[in-house]
Amino acid sequence: MGQLAEAEDAIAQANILDNKNCLVWALSAILCLQYGDRRLQQACMCSSEAIRLGLDDVHLLEELGDLFHGQ
Repeated sequence: MGQLAEAEDAIAQANILDNKNCLVWALSAILCLQYGDRRLQQACMCSSEAIRLGLDDVHLLEELGDLFHGQ
């Protein structure tokens, strides 16, 4: 959990620096999904924002899909 918290802090800082970066939003969604159902709603919001901002990285989209499917 310590590493998740550190990763989340880093992604939050990246989002502050550039809140229109679809990759940051996608990584934030992936981190939220690591917490399971507790952060599912936040993961949905982050992934929606990533797609709205133009996320087209097939590997990240696949990973998000797999993680959502596992919930």
